[in-house]
Amino acid sequence: MDVALAIEHQTGFALDLYKEVAGKNAEASGNSLMSPISIATALAMAGAGAKGATLQEIQACLKLPEGEVMHQFTSQIQGAILKDGSDKGGPMLSFTNGLWVDHSLTLKSSFKDLVKGSYGTEARTANFADKAEEERKGINQWVLDQTKGKIEDLLPEGSVNEKTAMVLANSLYFKGTWKKQFDPADTKNDDFHLLDGKTVSVPFMTSSSKQFVRRYDTYTVLKVPYLQGEDQRSFSLFFVLPDAKDGLPQLEKDLDAKTLSTHLRWTSREIKMGELRIPKFKISAAIPIPEALQALGLKAPFSTAADFSDMVEGPNANLLFLSDVFHKCFIEVNEEGTEAAAASAATMMLKSITIMEPPIDFVADHPFLFILKEEVTGVILFIGRITDPSRSE
Repeated sequence: MDVALAIEHQTGFALDLYKEVAGKNAEASGNSLMSPISIATALAMAGAGAKGATLQEIQACLKLPEGEVMHQFTSQIQGAILKDGSDKGGPMLSFTNGLWVDHSLTLKSSFKDLVKGSYGTEARTANFADKAEEERKGINQWVLDQTKGKIEDLLPEGSVNEKTAMVLANSLYFKGTWKKQFDPADTKNDDFHLLDGKTVSVPFMTSSSKQFVRRYDTYTVLKVPYLQGEDQRSFSLFFVLPDAKDGLPQLEKDLDAKTLSTHLRWTSREIKMGELRIPKFKISAAIPIPEALQALGLKAPFSTAADFSDMVEGPNANLLFLSDVFHKCFIEVNEEGTEAAAASAATMMLKSITIMEPPIDFVADHPFLFILKEEVTGVILFIGRITDPSRSE
């Protein structure tokens, strides 16, 4: 498997999904956040039991055209990237998968083996028919525990009922400390310009230290690295700031996966800064995933034409379909570092060169895009935008 190519495809999926969701964000603030790797894993788990057009659409949506690549990619990413590094001085990271199956269904051994081997989980037996609400609360508690209390009620009331056959879920938790922390004593309130021309006063972090920054035609990219542990992984938060105060919508429209990957990778020179100001922010978001996925061509899995017959034995094999996909995220960026979490659930029903450059200003006092990624591989953990940091939750 060409891991580099698979990750390039993952970036494509991440950007496509982000554009679809951010473009239709109905929240008044317009802030947005998602974890594409979390969503992709939930879909890939479902794909482990899919056949025909259903499998083809999942593969096409994830931009991983070969079935085995989808599962190999997930397995390698989980084993090499999405593992805790806090005991070795790196970020605290947890990524886990869960599978709950109604007691009336018998999973095929091939599906159980694939899910266990590639996704590191074994099926839990549930009684959705008689104890749907109890099972829903149990799954939500699992998510809450896995995300250190950051993601509550992933499955909303009524989302699990007597017709629920299966719930596939995963959770992602990340907590990293900046390699160069910001001094809280230097944090001061200033104006942040909203897309509608209004301003709000919010706390801005600042620093006189050299930073990884690079200017492009219409925007500037700032990379803020996290403390790296003893392994080879390297996590950073990237801020993509358009030149124009109201330039975020056009930036989102013009940006493509190849350009994004290249420009993030090229932001590898630590230079002297002019003025540096980044707002503190904390947001949480519940994302309407099914509509976005269907807009990206994932239709069969949500319909009665779905074919998940490689999941279960017996007469119910041809009756399964995706009834919903739930996704919630949380991220907090402050002087110390970043804490972020995400969870997804699918329910079924029946690499620095020193170059002398003039100082560059990076004043994030207007809407911007941010991306949390692992730099060695390029895997994107979180992607989002801030249009109003005062609306932090």
